[in-house]
Amino acid sequence: MKTNTIRRVLGGLAIAVLGSSLANASSITWYNNIFTAPDSPTSASNSPVGAPNQYSTPYSATVTIPTFDPLTAPPGFINQLTSVQIVMNWLSSGSVTIYNFDSNSAHNFTAASSSVPLSITGPDGTVVNTTALTGPSGGGSVAAAPCGGCFSSTTVNGLSGSGTANNTVIGAGLLNYYGNGITTLNFSFTSGNAAFSGTEVGGSGHLAFGGTAIDGAGIAVTYNYVTVAGVPEPSSFLMLGSALLGLGVIIRKRLKA
Repeated sequence: MKTNTIRRVLGGLAIAVLGSSLANASSITWYNNIFTAPDSPTSASNSPVGAPNQYSTPYSATVTIPTFDPLTAPPGFINQLTSVQIVMNWLSSGSVTIYNFDSNSAHNFTAASSSVPLSITGPDGTVVNTTALTGPSGGGSVAAAPCGGCFSSTTVNGLSGSGTANNTVIGAGLLNYYGNGITTLNFSFTSGNAAFSGTEVGGSGHLAFGGTAIDGAGIAVTYNYVTVAGVPEPSSFLMLGSALLGLGVIIRKRLKA
C-alpha cells in the first residue's frame, strides 16, 4: 500500500515539474485574397484583408501562405502544430439571360441563378470545395420569339452572392505545413465553369438560361499550436532531482518508523 502511494507521489511530482513547461494553446492566421489580377497573387498578411477582386470564370491561380515556424518559441521550447484550418471566403456576381424559343406566346420564369464550383487545395492535398451561387431572381416574363426558329430574350442583372467554406488538417498532414527550409506554401485555387438555371412557370421546354458570372475568393489559414519544451532545461532536471532527493529522505524515515 505504501509502495503504491510512493509511486503515485513520485509520478505526480515528475509531471508537475516537467509538465510545467507546457504553454497555453495559441494560433496565428494568415490571409491572402488569391490575387489582384489573374495569376498574380497578392502578398499574404497576418491581418484581415479587403474583399477580393472578381474575374470571369473559369480561371485558376496559385496563392502562397507563409509556412509554420516551430522555432519562434522561447529558448528551450518549440511550437507544435495541433491543427490547420483552411477557410475560403468567396464573392460572386453576374447576370442571367433567359431565352424564349416559342414564337406563339410569352413565358414567365422565376428563380434565375448562376452557380460556379470553387476549390482550394492545400500542400498536403486537403481540399476546400464549395459552390458560389448568385440569385435567385424574383422572376419575370420573356416575350414571344419574333419568328419561328429564332428567339427573344431578357436579362436579369445585378445578381450576387457570398459565403464561406472550410476544412481542417490534422494528423500526419500537418508535417506539410512546417518550414523545413522553405518560407512559403502553395495553395491551388480553381474557379470552374459557370452554370445557369431557372424555372419556367406553367410549362417547360420553351425557355433556356445562359449568362455571365464573375467571382473571387480569399483564403485564411490558421495555424493552431501549443508551445512545449524541446529538451527539458537543466533547471527542470535540477528541480526534479532535488524534490526526489528530499522526498526519498522523508520516505526512508517513515519506513524505519
